[in-house]
Amino acid sequence: MKIMGWNTVYVNGKKGFSEAILPELNSAWLRGMVEPDLNLIMFWLNEDSGLRELKMAIGSRKIFKYRLQFFTNLEEYLQAETAKNYVGFSVREVQLIAHMEEWETTRVKRLPRADFIEL
Repeated sequence: MKIMGWNTVYVNGKKGFSEAILPELNSAWLRGMVEPDLNLIMFWLNEDSGLRELKMAIGSRKIFKYRLQFFTNLEEYLQAETAKNYVGFSVREVQLIAHMEEWETTRVKRLPRADFIEL
């Protein structure tokens, strides 16, 4: 008796992608949760079928149209979302940081050297 194994895949994309890709997928793909607010779908893939087969079933046009991203675990998805929402420093902030670093290096050079006195 063979026990069937499953691999979890999370698919993320632009708004409305789930309505576009779900009709394309037949019952061979076991759908888990659908989170429309997060634009995220979870699939369970049979261990015999891989991510490539899922992508081929969806089709390249829809993958590119909806900018689909595929993640093998939820942590990868959360890291990608965090990185996408990260806003770096503005030009002014970078200038201020450079100014503070310059000030610190020149200030350290100007401070008198402390000589230790033994008691």
